[in-house]
Amino acid sequence: MRSLAVAASTSARVRRSWAIPVAFALLVAAPVHAQVGGYLGAAPLGYEVPPPPSTAPEVAMDLDVVRALRAVPGSREEDAAIGDAQAYKAPDLVVRFGDQAHLPLNAQTRPILTYVLARAILDLEGYARTGKHAYPRPRPYVEDAAIQPCYPRYLNPQESYPSGHAANGMAAGLLIGEVIPARRQALIARASATATIASPAVSIIRAMSIRVGCWRRPM
Repeated sequence: MRSLAVAASTSARVRRSWAIPVAFALLVAAPVHAQVGGYLGAAPLGYEVPPPPSTAPEVAMDLDVVRALRAVPGSREEDAAIGDAQAYKAPDLVVRFGDQAHLPLNAQTRPILTYVLARAILDLEGYARTGKHAYPRPRPYVEDAAIQPCYPRYLNPQESYPSGHAANGMAAGLLIGEVIPARRQALIARASATATIASPAVSIIRAMSIRVGCWRRPM
């Protein structure tokens, strides 16, 4: 009987010793394959997205800012902006913060971070969608044919506000800053380059952001 008890105790210890590594392995694998929802379940935030500026002078100012900051085709600025515009989902987005983190950031090296960000982005998409439907607003290229988006994927012509790319980029910077607090300031500055906030007289730049929108000058 004693030998059976010892065997049972040993078996239990072995099972416990494997529990944590197996659970960790499952969590590590989750970012790549799992289909999950966000964390908040569309719960009320106690905050509503304010309406975008709508007076003629404000709309004109908004377009003037976009025209002034359009990237020159083939420039380094445009290349960087295209990279930001392509990085909408978590696995692509975390990579854009590697230089500021001073660490290699990707879904392989930081699977849990990528997983958490992916779920947070699902929440953000839901809240942004509510704002976009409440305040349908044309993108700059709809109002001015000379303004050309350099990366049109993810762009709905009438869903300029609020900016999904800006929200995702800022969320990534804040989240990674919590994980790597020593680099928080640089990470949030990088997020601000993606989520450009204009003065109160101008909306959050409507077609993602000045940088992510990467509006192209005519050749």
